[in-house]
Amino acid sequence: MLLTGIDQSKWIPIQAQLQQLQALQTSEEDIASQLGAEQRQYDQFIDDWRFAQDWVQFDRTNYLENIDELERTITDWQQQVADYQAKQKNLTIYQQLEDQAAKKLEEANQQKTAFLQSRHVKSDDDFIAGINQQKQLREKLRRKNELSQQLKDSKLLIPSEIDKSQLTNKIDHEDKQVSQLQKQLSALSEKKAELKIQIANLVKSGTYFDLRQELANLETDILEDVHRLIALRLADKWIQNVLNIATRGRVPKILKLAKRYFAILTGQRYQDILFENEISVLRNDDVEFAINELSKGTLEQLYLALVFSMAIGFSDQYPLPIMIDDGFVNFDKKRRQAAFEVLKEVSDQTQVLYFTANLEENTNEFDVIDLSQF
Repeated sequence: MLLTGIDQSKWIPIQAQLQQLQALQTSEEDIASQLGAEQRQYDQFIDDWRFAQDWVQFDRTNYLENIDELERTITDWQQQVADYQAKQKNLTIYQQLEDQAAKKLEEANQQKTAFLQSRHVKSDDDFIAGINQQKQLREKLRRKNELSQQLKDSKLLIPSEIDKSQLTNKIDHEDKQVSQLQKQLSALSEKKAELKIQIANLVKSGTYFDLRQELANLETDILEDVHRLIALRLADKWIQNVLNIATRGRVPKILKLAKRYFAILTGQRYQDILFENEISVLRNDDVEFAINELSKGTLEQLYLALVFSMAIGFSDQYPLPIMIDDGFVNFDKKRRQAAFEVLKEVSDQTQVLYFTANLEENTNEFDVIDLSQF
């Protein structure tokens, strides 16, 4: 430490103060260093929260306010998480209650059905009618007992063929059966009422309608898939039946023409049509497809190839014209051009009448008649 400006005679007496001053300076430096480290740590902490700057506004000069703001934000987020978890828990509980209610309803319906079937009854109305019949029978038996008692009191002889004990036992048996049926019906009615209340709660909460909408969507999807499956199977059956008609030596010619026409219609993407147990087609990469695996467009091209080949195959004996009503309307331009190419080749051997409301370009090679001029 420099003692400039201090009399040398005072150096020794002030050594203690100098050492204390030096210690204070060292402490000040340590505190400044620690403060700088803590400032850097604080700055880093604030930077780490930069992702939340859209929700939390920081003032770097106000440390306590920043800490309070973070505590409020974290507390709010924790509360939101807790609320979300509580709602999820409630949702799970409601879903379980719904499943339990549906299961109970199903079980109740099954029990009722089994109960009715065991008594050879088809419906609730029939069951009630049976109970009424039992009541009528019981009333008749009661009346019979009264009459029997009156006969006994009148000292009339009861015919020997009437078994009083047997009648009494039957009445007791019927009474017990009716009582048991009434108890079972009462229990089922109570269970039915409980299930109706549960269903009403589901309807009120909106869950019931969500499930009904989901069921309706699934039914629509299934119906569309069934329609497509039926269409494919009908097409398959029709093609198989048509091929079964092709006999009397025409099969080789028809098959050869069908393969040629199919190749042209598909732009040479398919090289063969295979006729085994079922019809399939062979693509140029040697991949085989069943007809139910083909797209709708390719299936229509296969259908045209078979129709054209059969028309030519039978034209020597049955020279009938081919009439087409806008048969290529679902084809794109490339497919229509291929179809007209085949049509041109077919028209060299048999008459072809093609009706359309959308005349294609480049039809100079065909005889075109404008029907609107007549």
